[in-house]
Amino acid sequence: MVSKVVSVEEAPVKLARRLRIHLDLRDEAGTPDEPLNDELEQLRDLLDRRRSRGRNGGVEVEFELELPDRTVLAGANGSRAPVDDAVASEIDDLLGERGHCRYIGAPAPPSRP
Repeated sequence: MVSKVVSVEEAPVKLARRLRIHLDLRDEAGTPDEPLNDELEQLRDLLDRRRSRGRNGGVEVEFELELPDRTVLAGANGSRAPVDDAVASEIDDLLGERGHCRYIGAPAPPSRP
């Protein structure tokens, strides 16, 4: 049974539940944490400035931290972001290249037996 129909164009805005920001830290092993802390602080400031643009307070923010030996997902202490391509573009600009951000939808419901 279908409860909602969403056009392809509206899907990212209507279905997004989280903004995942990817940070590749594999080359950072053994270096001081200062550059990472600066980037995280700048990200926090950017998200604080943009928070009011989101629908219903925006979506949760999480970090995907790529470490030398594993990848970790970490919450962003309640930070929220609007579902907005401009915000993703600003984050990419801040981090120096494209592809750091992606909006993630709600998990699929469990299948019924």
